[in-house]
Amino acid sequence: MSRLPANGTVALVCMPWQPLEAPSIQLGILHALLARAGIACRSHSLHLELMAFLRSAGKDGGPLLTVGDYRVVGDFLFMHAPGEWVFANPPVRRHDRREDRRYLRLLKQAGASNALVARLERLRARIPEFVAARADDILAHEPAVVGFTTTLGQTVASLALASALKARRPELVTIFGGAGCEGVMGEALHRCYPFVDVVVRGEGEPVLETVVRAALAGEPIPALSGLCVRDPTGGTLALPVGARPPVAMDDTPPPDYDEYFERLYRLGLEHDVTPVLPYESSRGCWWGQKSQCAFCGLNGESMAFRSKSQDRVVDELLDLSDRHRVLEVTVVDNILDQRYFDSALPRLARAGLDLDLFYQTKANLSIAHLGALRDAGVRRIRPGIESLSTPQLRRMRKGVTALQNVRLLKWCAELGIRVAWNLLYGLPGEQAEESAAMAELIPLLVHLDPPALSPLTLDRFSPYFANPEAFGIELRGAPGHQRVLHDVDDRTHSALAWTFDFRLAD
Repeated sequence: MSRLPANGTVALVCMPWQPLEAPSIQLGILHALLARAGIACRSHSLHLELMAFLRSAGKDGGPLLTVGDYRVVGDFLFMHAPGEWVFANPPVRRHDRREDRRYLRLLKQAGASNALVARLERLRARIPEFVAARADDILAHEPAVVGFTTTLGQTVASLALASALKARRPELVTIFGGAGCEGVMGEALHRCYPFVDVVVRGEGEPVLETVVRAALAGEPIPALSGLCVRDPTGGTLALPVGARPPVAMDDTPPPDYDEYFERLYRLGLEHDVTPVLPYESSRGCWWGQKSQCAFCGLNGESMAFRSKSQDRVVDELLDLSDRHRVLEVTVVDNILDQRYFDSALPRLARAGLDLDLFYQTKANLSIAHLGALRDAGVRRIRPGIESLSTPQLRRMRKGVTALQNVRLLKWCAELGIRVAWNLLYGLPGEQAEESAAMAELIPLLVHLDPPALSPLTLDRFSPYFANPEAFGIELRGAPGHQRVLHDVDDRTHSALAWTFDFRLAD
C-alpha cells in the first residue's frame, strides 16, 4: 500500500442530485470549519459537473438530459429515486434486468415519460465514464481524505465515486455523513460497503476536525460518539451516539460557496442556472420539542432547537449576498425563531436591500408578524399548512386550526408573500366527510396560492414510524425501488431506507 501524500488535503464532495441552483450548505459549512482549523480543503460541486457532462455526452449534438430533465429527476420524481438508480452500477449493485424493467414500469406509472425513461437508461450506461473522470479530477489534487454528504438522493452516487476512488488509491480515507447516515442507516451503510472507512452519524462539526487530523497523520480514527469505524478485522464498529450536546449555532462558520460559483462559471452554466444561496440560522424545531408533527421525520435524532444570535444572522446574510451578488436566499431552517421579530427582521428591513428570502414558519402568525417578514425581504414562506380540516390537523399534532391556515393564506395574498403549502392525504384516521368538506372549501380559495396534493409518505424518525400501531399503521418494509439500488437482503434494505411502504388498518 502506498503512503498518503505528505501534505495531504481534504476533498469534500457534493454528488447529484443536489439542485443545480444551490451550492451545498453541508460542504459550505464544513469547508469553512476545516479552513478555520488550518486544514487545507477543496470542495467539489459535482452536481454541476454532471450537468456539464449531460450537455456534452448526448448523441447528434443533443444533451443526454436537459436542465429541465435534471429538475424532474431530482425533484418531481425524487421519491422514486431515478437519480440514485442511474448510479447503481457495479460494484455498488449488480444489474438485474428483470428488476430494472419492473422498476422502469413503476417509474412511468409515477409520471416519467417514455422519452425520459429512455434517456435515463442511456445515461446509466454512461455513468461509469462520468464517475471515472471525476475520480481522476479529485485524485489530481492528492487528497488524503475524501468526505461525502448524503442528502437529497446522493447516497448511491457517493458510493459509486467512493468505490472508484478507493480502487485507484486504497490508502485514501473516505468519510460519509449527512441525513442519509442518521441512526441505523449509517451503520448499515458502513457494514455493506467496505470502501466506506468512516460514517458520521449526527452533526459533523463536533467530530470532523478530530477525525480528519487522525486520518492525515495516519493514526487510527478515535472512538468518538456516533462514528462507525473499521475494527481490526475490517468489520463495523458502531459507537453509540450517546448524549453528545447539540452544536451551538454561533460556533458554526458561515458557509464558503466560492468553489460552487467558480465551477458554475468555468463550466458555462451561468446562463442556464440562476443561483440561490442556502443559509442556516437555526437547527431543530421548537414546535417539535413540544409536540412533534406525527408525520415529520425531518430532524432525525436532533430535535433540540438552537439558533444563531440575531446580529450574526443579519451580518452573515448581508455578507453572503454581497460576496456572491445574489439576492435570493433559501433559509433551510425547519422553523423560524420567533425571537428574530425583535431585532433581526427589523435590521434586515433597514438594510434596504431587495432580498428575496424563503423561510419555514408556523401558520399561527399574526398579520403584524407577516408584515415584518415582508419588510425584511421574506417573499416566500412554507408555513406548514398540511390540511384545511381542523380534526385532521389535530390528529397530525399541527397546533393550528383550518381557520388559522386560511387566514394566513389570505393575509399573505394581501401582503404579497407567496405561500408553499400541501394538502396531505392518505393519513390514518382520515374521514371521508372531512375530505368532502375541503373539496367544497377549495373553490372559494382559488384567488389564493394553491396547494400541492401530497400523499402521506412514512418517514423514518417520525412518530408514525416510531409507534405505527398507535396510529393504526402497518409497516411493510422498504419501498420497492430500494431493490434496484443495493444488493442486500430485505432486512438491510429496511435499515438503509428513509421512507417506507405501509398500509392503514382502516
